[in-house]
Amino acid sequence: MKMLLKLNFIALGIPIALGIISFMYGLVSTMLTGAIQVLIAIIMLVMNYRNINLYIYLATTLLFFLLWLVFATGNWIFALPPALAIYLTYIVTTEYKKSLL
Repeated sequence: MKMLLKLNFIALGIPIALGIISFMYGLVSTMLTGAIQVLIAIIMLVMNYRNINLYIYLATTLLFFLLWLVFATGNWIFALPPALAIYLTYIVTTEYKKSLL
């Protein structure tokens, strides 16, 4: 669990670090961050399949991609990925704290 927590923080730091270098690198690296976070969620789901928060996260991620396909021109849809990143960070952090008990 500690490794997943560190990997999540590294994934969140990649766009920030590359965004300082160049705005375009920061935008491109957000796709990498999303892929890493979905992978983290799937690994956590395999480890703890009873966690309802992970199902909510994955369903919301799927909803984002479906809405993106339907409303491809709407800029409002891009407010959802930062919210998903914060939500997964919350899930990983709480699960890590539970594992310490």
